[in-house]
Amino acid sequence: METLNETLFLYQISEFLYKKTRLKRIIPSQIDLQVFFAISMKNNMLYYHCEKLLRVYRQYLNENSIIEIDNIINKLERQIGKIKTTIIFLKNCLKDFLLIKTYRGYPRIPNDIDILATDFRNALNVFKKEGFEAKDVSFRYESAQLFRENYYKVHLHGKIHWANSEFFDRDFIMAQPRDIEFLGIKAKVPSFDADFLMHVAHINFESLHITLSDLFYLYSISKEINWEKQLFQVKKYNWKRAFINTLKIMDGLYHRLYSDVCPFTYFDFGHKALKSDFDLIMPKTLPRLYLLNNLFEKRLFLYALLKLPKSLKILSRGDAYTDFYRPAEDIARAKLT
Repeated sequence: METLNETLFLYQISEFLYKKTRLKRIIPSQIDLQVFFAISMKNNMLYYHCEKLLRVYRQYLNENSIIEIDNIINKLERQIGKIKTTIIFLKNCLKDFLLIKTYRGYPRIPNDIDILATDFRNALNVFKKEGFEAKDVSFRYESAQLFRENYYKVHLHGKIHWANSEFFDRDFIMAQPRDIEFLGIKAKVPSFDADFLMHVAHINFESLHITLSDLFYLYSISKEINWEKQLFQVKKYNWKRAFINTLKIMDGLYHRLYSDVCPFTYFDFGHKALKSDFDLIMPKTLPRLYLLNNLFEKRLFLYALLKLPKSLKILSRGDAYTDFYRPAEDIARAKLT
């Protein structure tokens, strides 16, 4: 069960990704490490946090804790190796692609490596020729899952869509890609504007929850965002309210975490802090009213009916995480035990 100290320490140890919070400071002796590991995994940050624990907080850890953290890192590094191998393969074998939704500014173990290719059919043929098995192939939505032994799972996209719907212009996503370094390998990802909007759309129409990984990444790139470009896309594709509602959540979290000017002053929505540190617990499912708004605003009635059991469960419980996601790092650890 999440407790306050573990939550506060989660934010504290993640400060290297953005900036120092004003929250109460915690040392490892004040937390239950097993609870912390569980929360960190849910937020897709276990590998990163374990490395930080040993580098920054080692003096507060006993010998058994150090051994346990070392073991976690060693197991997860095998997955890191597969991710590196796969990205190198992509760079060598595909001509034009962007790494999407995978890079967030830290050594992350994703559920899969998402890529957007300029030519979906050609890219799919390259994977097949190189021995990858293709599953869940959709030529209509230009999407395929690719598998090969000793490689990481790849999700190939020719278009970006969720809930059988589109959310932005393809040219907007492909324009002005930027160079990054992920796990020591150079790669191309979408522009700051495209990356920000893609993550917000994914939160609203696929995962339906926000993780700390999402939050710190979006904060870290928010100063680079052209809000007029964002609003043009969300108005064109009928999800402006969903977009604004997500920024409101991020804004309330920001004012609880920090005392300076927030990144969202372009918008006028009160800019009030969340009332309690317990409101900082992550992952955070989008409020039910927001989810219903998304359904109506984007007119996703048929899709919701097709997913009726899931839709009803989420709306009744107010939890879009527990029964629907297993942390990638938990799956990786289980495979290696």
